[in-house]
Amino acid sequence: MVTKLTRKAPLFKKLILHVGSHKTGTSAIQRAADRRRNSLLDQGILYPRIGQWHDRSHHHWAFAISDETEGMGKLDTLIADLEQERNETGKEPETALLSSELLEKIPHAGKQYPALTSFLGRIAETVECVYFVRRQDLLIESVFKQWVKDNKLRLKSTVQDFISQQAPRLVYLDIAKKWESLQNVSQMHVHTNALFTDPVRVFFDICGMELEDITNQGTTLIVNPTLDGQKLEFKYLLNFLDFSEADDSKLLKSINQIDTPYEAVSLFSENDRAAFIEEFKPGNDIMSKHYGVELFNDDFPKRDRMFCSLSGKNLEGMLQHLSEIDPKLTWLVYDKIRRLVQSH
Repeated sequence: MVTKLTRKAPLFKKLILHVGSHKTGTSAIQRAADRRRNSLLDQGILYPRIGQWHDRSHHHWAFAISDETEGMGKLDTLIADLEQERNETGKEPETALLSSELLEKIPHAGKQYPALTSFLGRIAETVECVYFVRRQDLLIESVFKQWVKDNKLRLKSTVQDFISQQAPRLVYLDIAKKWESLQNVSQMHVHTNALFTDPVRVFFDICGMELEDITNQGTTLIVNPTLDGQKLEFKYLLNFLDFSEADDSKLLKSINQIDTPYEAVSLFSENDRAAFIEEFKPGNDIMSKHYGVELFNDDFPKRDRMFCSLSGKNLEGMLQHLSEIDPKLTWLVYDKIRRLVQSH
């Protein structure tokens, strides 16, 4: 049974909640906020270390909120630790900033999450949500390439299955309105990363935060790049083989070192992309008008070719490249491919 969280007063006057989405500069924003923690504290804003994932996101908060059976207990612990962290700063920050793209679809998951409402009320008097979106076809391509690379997910879905599975989850207008409808949410900021090259600066501007440039290389770096071209197709094939997580990590590191010409592959034919864009256009247009921001155009991205299964000479070539980097690992890959072929 879920018990209610109780507290005499919220921890902060305001909570800025960055809810994603994936592949819109979230990792760069999270890294930038964490690296500027002291500067933000001087502005009265706490970017907590409590609840951080290894990538500086606040995924542990999202996990606790999503866990219907144990979520409240986990949240109690996180909130108690957050209160201690706030007090230990000695600066009495009035605003908390939490960022996790795993939060995005929690209110839209088709379930009631009492932990979410309790969490918002316990943390702050008012909540502002920041939601960056990306045109649905471009997001699907980027997420596919990211999940193929991920050594925990090791995506094996066909392109068509992946598109069919993801498309119903990309109605941004519905997601934004769900967040906006929550009792404690006073403002919903919706923007797209398609119209700017520096999501970190735009994010800080939206939140009214000063951006201290602590590097000589600008504010935004590519923190979580995806694979593409034959490297992507090679990793996709390897996902069907039985590798340990450690070996898979070694393979990814080696694949990233392979020197091959860069190619951008497409998951859509031109006709399919046009139809896919049109499917979401009415809702996207309504969202642009509702939030008063220009979101998407209908331009087609430049792609070199379609994504395809790696085989024949292309596979032999990638194995040759791999052998020049890690011969032992290459023999392991070759043996697993041979066993897979023999089993079929």
